[in-house]
Amino acid sequence: MNYDELNEYINTLSSFSEPEIHAMTEDFFDYLGRPSEDKKIIHVAGTNGKGSVCKYINDILRAHGKKCGLFTSPHLVRINERIRIENEDVDDETFAKAGEYVLNKMHEFGRGYKMNYFEFIFMMAMYIYSDSDVEYIILETGLGGRGDTTNLFKKPVLTIITHIDLDHTKVLGETIKEIAYEKAGIIKEGVPLIYADDNSDASEVIKKEALRLGSKQYAISSFNYDIVEHDRKNIDFCFTYDYYIFYIRLNTSARYQVANASLAIMAAITLLGDELKEEKLKDALGKCIWEGRMEEIAPDVYVDGAHNPDGISAFVKSVKDLKKITLIISVSRDKDIKAMLERLRELNNISKIIITAYEGGRSMECDTLQLMLLEAGFDNTVVCPDVKDAYQTGLYLKTDGALYIIGSLYLVGEIKQLMEACND
Repeated sequence: MNYDELNEYINTLSSFSEPEIHAMTEDFFDYLGRPSEDKKIIHVAGTNGKGSVCKYINDILRAHGKKCGLFTSPHLVRINERIRIENEDVDDETFAKAGEYVLNKMHEFGRGYKMNYFEFIFMMAMYIYSDSDVEYIILETGLGGRGDTTNLFKKPVLTIITHIDLDHTKVLGETIKEIAYEKAGIIKEGVPLIYADDNSDASEVIKKEALRLGSKQYAISSFNYDIVEHDRKNIDFCFTYDYYIFYIRLNTSARYQVANASLAIMAAITLLGDELKEEKLKDALGKCIWEGRMEEIAPDVYVDGAHNPDGISAFVKSVKDLKKITLIISVSRDKDIKAMLERLRELNNISKIIITAYEGGRSMECDTLQLMLLEAGFDNTVVCPDVKDAYQTGLYLKTDGALYIIGSLYLVGEIKQLMEACND
């Protein structure tokens, strides 16, 4: 099976498995020999910020000479992005070889077992990492935590829970406490836990579970970091914890990344101890860019993967002080769009909103989204169903302001793919 054939097969896989099929996943992982279980696993769950925290930790550890595997989702342009070694996507040949191996093993395993999309790529990644010399694997959950495929590892070296808010409520629960319970499923007996202590309902659940399992807790809240300076390009902040004091500059305008970077700093303190060097920490964080999160892809053009109400709130905090902005927006139909638009109303500096639709069946129809925007109080919209046309219109309309592309990581991926094609 070559790379293209494997990609075609993976794209036929369902997003979710039936409960009786999903229940076989651990048996299949055992059948594979539990690949990469001997590596140092850093397991990260949460609603928003998981990927950013993973990337920050990855870059800090690498700056200290540690070899890292990074497993994240979703991808933006190519599926290989989900499996990285030393910040490089695995090559097509390695990807195809791993996929063929896992597929053959699944057929040998039998019992009517067929993995879903995420499970298949996870098994591939763990096989690839097991055949490499990486010391650490930074592992982002797919959905939730307790029942997530990434939770097959019984003894990670560290667990981290980022900010929790309402998302995927049909699967994870209707309340913050219910969702926090699912995320807290990654906490393991005796394994240190770092978590975002920014919601009392979530923290109550997390602390209770950590106490039950004897997990040492490190709560990181706004008391541990303070933004000193913020502009369209950088954020300077001060992080403090016990006797640690670090002054950090981030290469981003996203205020929400301060909280994510602070979780990563605490992870570095916990993992490295006396080995942690301030200059290496500052250099790693200062250079780190996580694609699709307030990423500048052209002069004064930014893509941000804000795709749920909490993500929109974080986006609003980052741009509310700017003089003028233009938006391109597309959203998935299964999101709480009304809540997203309600939080977007907090901005009074939007000159124009360009509505588009990314490829695939999940995107909200442009006319429907325009009507919802009108009902939310936005009468400054224009519809451009084609993403390329929407982007060109955004460049024309932004004049002396900035252009922000938000609402969906699928839209971000399509825009980045468009940019790559233009550069080629």
